[in-house]
Amino acid sequence: AAFAEDAEIAESGAAQVTTAGGTEQVYGSFNDAWSAAIKSKGSTLKLLSDVELPEEVGEDGLPVSEGSFTLDLNNKTLKGAIWNQLLEVSGTANITIKNGSLVNTQPGYAGSATSTNLVALKISGGTVALDNVNLTSGINSEGERTSALYITGGSLTVTGSTFTGEVTVLCENSDTRPALSIADATLNNGILYGVAGIQASDTAGLEAIFADGSMLFDQNSKYIDLASKEYWYLEEDGASFFYTKKCIVKPHTHEVVNGACKCGATFAASVTQNGTVTYHKDFHTALDAANAGDTLTLLADVQGDVTVTIDKAITFDLNGHRIYDLTVECKIILKDSAGGTGKIAEWLRVENGLHIGDLLEEGYALRNAGTGAWYGETEQTVGNVTVQQAPITSVTLTALNADGT
Repeated sequence: AAFAEDAEIAESGAAQVTTAGGTEQVYGSFNDAWSAAIKSKGSTLKLLSDVELPEEVGEDGLPVSEGSFTLDLNNKTLKGAIWNQLLEVSGTANITIKNGSLVNTQPGYAGSATSTNLVALKISGGTVALDNVNLTSGINSEGERTSALYITGGSLTVTGSTFTGEVTVLCENSDTRPALSIADATLNNGILYGVAGIQASDTAGLEAIFADGSMLFDQNSKYIDLASKEYWYLEEDGASFFYTKKCIVKPHTHEVVNGACKCGATFAASVTQNGTVTYHKDFHTALDAANAGDTLTLLADVQGDVTVTIDKAITFDLNGHRIYDLTVECKIILKDSAGGTGKIAEWLRVENGLHIGDLLEEGYALRNAGTGAWYGETEQTVGNVTVQQAPITSVTLTALNADGT
């Protein structure tokens, strides 16, 4: 049993367990219902009233390490004053929790209550789905909450849920991490994401905890850049992302105009492939993602005085922006859809027997941004150049007749 005693709720019962086959049984003791649900694969345990776990539960709360069932809170509250965690999921347990509240009511002294104490839900293994659940941690003597969710392993999906208390996600190392998919949630006390054993930010790993199409926003619906150094802390034992204020996870599709979305997100480049546009915050990531036949479009100047090498037959659109130094190793299309305001500031080098004329669309040429001089098509190395429409694209010579006509 999960705990020795439980308050009996004689009149209407504490909970109902419905088996996978549809058999229903009402229990006066939540403890008995909990044990029955764990033993009955595919069952649903539905609260019939608010339930408070008694002191006999102990400091580790309500554990579940096996079984496959649904906990339907039924718009009720499961609560308890538990020092470590109200509910812990581990092992092979597979549990869906929906429609209600999990509340740890335990207070604690600020000097002794850490993020692993006073927790609402701890996950170290198993599989958990949260749907429309409010999770609330305990609060310390300084009025600060600990972790509403503390996850170090297992799998978790989240939809329509609220966390009052920090969301803490800890990865043992870069290869061993819990699997999360948070689609939409309110995080009233922010999020801590940490990876042990690395000394660099792990933006890709952090992005992966959000469901496809879902992103992190502040309480004013402004996009939070997960790569921002403002939120990353690098220490000898690992790296952590720490956003301490209220934030929101929600689905969002960027609508990009001039390299920015109205949500506040900005982008360095886009890649167009078969009519589908993908936006990238980092130019080099965009270049790596582009394949032969794709169009790589700058949405901002390429940062730094670095040499960029293109070895794929793409269309490269300066789009009015600057790149410092460019080496081209194969036939690409070089253009500037902003009308020639973009620039290759240092050198453009064309290799493998190609010439600059091989890169340009018909009617376009390269012009020195400083002197205004035009470069010939047979050049292979040119500097400080823009892509311009050539002033004269062709000349037709017509011989005069003997009579001058």
